[in-house]
Formats: sequence, C-alpha cells, structure tokens
Amino acid sequence: MKQASYFSELDPEEIIKGIEEWVLVESPTTDVKDVNKMMDLAEAAMAELEFATERIPGSDGNFTGVLGIPTLDGLGVCNDGFHTHYEHLLVSSIVPRTQLLMRLLKELR
Repeated sequence: MKQASYFSELDPEEIIKGIEEWVLVESPTTDVKDVNKMMDLAEAAMAELEFATERIPGSDGNFTGVLGIPTLDGLGVCNDGFHTHYEHLLVSSIVPRTQLLMRLLKELR
C-alpha cells in the first residue's frame, strides 16, 4: 500500500505568502497604535534605567501580532549567540529588564 504524501497538498505560493506576511511586518500587529503606545512606555522606562531601545521589525511576536494582539518582543534579558551552542544571557541585564517589565505591567494595567 502506498503512503499518501502530505506535502503534495501544500501550495508553495501560499506558504511563501504566509511567511512574507509573518516576517515583513514593521509592527507585528494590525493595531499599530497600541504597539506604539507600549513601545513609547518601554522606551521611557528604559531611558530612566539608562538603557537604549531599538525598534526592529520581525520577531517571534509576529505569531501573536498577526492575531491582532498588541505585542512587544525583546523584553527579556540581553543575550548573544542566538540558537547556537554558545547562546548565553548577560546576568547584568536581569535586574534592569525585570524593572522594565514591572514598570510596563504597572502602566498597562
């Protein structure tokens, strides 16, 4: 008995379109106003903590953003070596990033 191929049912153009919609988004949500409001709050809190912020499109936040959920990504600890055997975090960023999250949660309640 021949096994059915699940891949024969996939449309490559539809897959590429979906990937482009996910990756090529300036802000990964349809509600840019709310994302910008959250980002403005994050930037103000980071400035008080004497840390810089950067707005970069495309992230794992696109998974929730495309559902219309205002999403900020990159609020965790600072790190390097993404997805490698030497991926690591900077211990010095734990307290400031925790302070940032606490301020954002307080402001957004």
